[in-house]
Amino acid sequence: MGEMIEYIKHIFGIEKIKKEADSLMINKIIKYEKEIKKLKDKVHNAEAETALIKATGINSPEMIAVKKEVCELRQDNRRLSKQVEDGVDRMRKAGVI
Repeated sequence: MGEMIEYIKHIFGIEKIKKEADSLMINKIIKYEKEIKKLKDKVHNAEAETALIKATGINSPEMIAVKKEVCELRQDNRRLSKQVEDGVDRMRKAGVI
């Protein structure tokens, strides 16, 4: 009879340890689920912000003005380059260089 009581105590001890382990595991799962949700929300927000920046950035009045200014600068550069070439040609023809 004493062995049976010890066996039952042993079984109860094992069950108690199982419940504690289950509780710890559930707490970890809850913690990780919360962290995963936070990360998913951050990813979602970052994707939305990136899409918004791309959409407004490319077609924004500021970006259109910058593109226009770059085009004007390229045209000015081509004109100046042509003027320099013409000046060098004239100097060659005149025998200066």
